[in-house]
Amino acid sequence: LVLWHPDTQAWEWVPRPHDAGVTLISPDGSSIVTTFLPQKPDPVNVVTWNRTDGWQPLSGSTVAQSAANNVSRNFRFVVGAGNNNGEPAQAWVWAMDGGVQQLLSTPQSDGVVAALAGMVSDDGSVVIGNAIRPAQWEGFFYSEYVATRWVGGGSPTILRDPDGNELYEASACNADCSIVFGTGVWFLKNDGEFGFLGKIPDGFPTPGPFGA
Repeated sequence: LVLWHPDTQAWEWVPRPHDAGVTLISPDGSSIVTTFLPQKPDPVNVVTWNRTDGWQPLSGSTVAQSAANNVSRNFRFVVGAGNNNGEPAQAWVWAMDGGVQQLLSTPQSDGVVAALAGMVSDDGSVVIGNAIRPAQWEGFFYSEYVATRWVGGGSPTILRDPDGNELYEASACNADCSIVFGTGVWFLKNDGEFGFLGKIPDGFPTPGPFGA
């Protein structure tokens, strides 16, 4: 892991003791969040880095195997998923300053077995992610991702278009998560406005590659 300093035109090396998952770097380059992937049976841990303290575990974890997926734009909150002893994945949001990991409930919808948190608002009150539902098509088994929203740590809501159809795989939101984007490329606003951004010319015909 290296950081580039444009003022001094120099690279800064940040050594890591383990392989790592998604690496998230603050806008000013002073703080880093990632997931260490140590050898089993050691747990997977979310860790932070700064120049004073080096690498430190993010305190207050309530599940043994936690992996970070994203941070708020102001770098105050982390979201991800984790489990204990092979249980289904459970979404969480973690306050960087207080180190409190709040587990989020899984949508009580037909076939949903787990949930992943993917985005979080700057104040930590809104989390956007996906519920996971096993699916099958012509004998091929796969996981179906359904866009989900948590507000204030309450019960999750599966996002739907104005016709009531479930929206597939949320992939991004703005700073307060009042606009959600997803694979397709669809967008949904808090006031109910819904639409598509349009396909990329000469792109794959399948919806998978088109994610905001």
